[in-house]
Amino acid sequence: MTKPENGLEMYHNILLDMLKTALALPVKSGSTDAFSVKKTIEDAVKKCGYDSLGENVDWKRLIRCADSHGVLSLIADELEFIPGVEDSLRKYSMDKAKRIVLQNSRLLELSAYYLKLLNDNKITAVLLKGAQAASHYPIGELRKSGDIDILIADGQQFQRAVDILLSHGLSRVEEQHAGYHEELRGKSGIILEIHHSLSEQFDNDDVNQKLAEYTRDMSRHISVKIINGRKIYALSEAYEALTLVIHMLHHYLRAGFGLKLLCDWTVFWNRDIPDIEKEIFAGMLDELMITGFVYSVNTICIDRLGLSASNVDFMMKKGVPADTEALLKDIIEAEEFGDADSSRMVAMRGTSVKDYLREFHHQMKLNNPSASRRKLLWPYLWLKTLIIFIRNNKKVRNTTVGGILKSAGKRSRLTKDMKLFTKP
Repeated sequence: MTKPENGLEMYHNILLDMLKTALALPVKSGSTDAFSVKKTIEDAVKKCGYDSLGENVDWKRLIRCADSHGVLSLIADELEFIPGVEDSLRKYSMDKAKRIVLQNSRLLELSAYYLKLLNDNKITAVLLKGAQAASHYPIGELRKSGDIDILIADGQQFQRAVDILLSHGLSRVEEQHAGYHEELRGKSGIILEIHHSLSEQFDNDDVNQKLAEYTRDMSRHISVKIINGRKIYALSEAYEALTLVIHMLHHYLRAGFGLKLLCDWTVFWNRDIPDIEKEIFAGMLDELMITGFVYSVNTICIDRLGLSASNVDFMMKKGVPADTEALLKDIIEAEEFGDADSSRMVAMRGTSVKDYLREFHHQMKLNNPSASRRKLLWPYLWLKTLIIFIRNNKKVRNTTVGGILKSAGKRSRLTKDMKLFTKP
């Protein structure tokens, strides 16, 4: 049995409560014994009243939802203390968590190796997400990661970095899925994404130019961290925050993002961060004109995941938030990276004909980065983009143009409320 609440089902709300509990654990991996960790979780579970829910919760759907958002490992321990959860579901969740711990250990080892290889060759390379994002969690090994993301802050070093990695046993992935990074595959099958940018180009040239400037600046804001005995090159707080928010925004505008990125944002800001770093980041938000998006994300994280309001109040003085209940529902529907529904596509900055045309032109430029620099080719490229769009909807996504436009319009209303890329 489920009960709709605030646009969500009962199991959605319980999952959010469980994530809030997991993110608030007052321990760091390796700093206390396993019994203390379990005791903390057990007390938190009882305090939240999960022991009284019994069979009223559809635990199978909750676990399936958590799994699809990449956060099942974060709540696996909690499930051990909740009556009404079938043993098979507990076992599935715990097995998944164990596999993620093993995977993260391998990813950390490889991340440190590739970073050392590049930096020893005088290439400024820094880790994005992955072990760096996980280091902010109470138990970092439980944050799911699937690949390794490395940023080459100096774009002039990018090709040399790729050549060095290729000479050390990696190979190019045949089908590249993005224009802002190159995918390489190691012998173990793990994908290494080498970034020259933080995201695809947005539909605002001023924003793209400013983001490119910030990316180039990152080479001057790198520090060394030791994570579980491994040497990792990481960004300063302000610039790491920038990578997190741009990652969220990039996926939101494409097809959506899930709860894992909200968890990353919550644990990052639930720490003591120097005021100077906050000031730098606040200036970036203003320049990029994304204060409404950040305001909306902060509101959700404060209300549902335990983000400290006082830690982010400096971001809440400007910007116009969207309908945060509708945005949270969209995030849950998106699952991890918007793959839940084939009709989910881009979110535009509005719902007018002008907005649709601007996005269509933007997609043309993304799909034809070189040819689109020649304006005489635009009519041909528009027609090409339209034909590919219609064909992919039918043959690849198995959906209709009408379904795509309906979904885009629904999501774009939220974006319009945020006044994204619009000067106040």
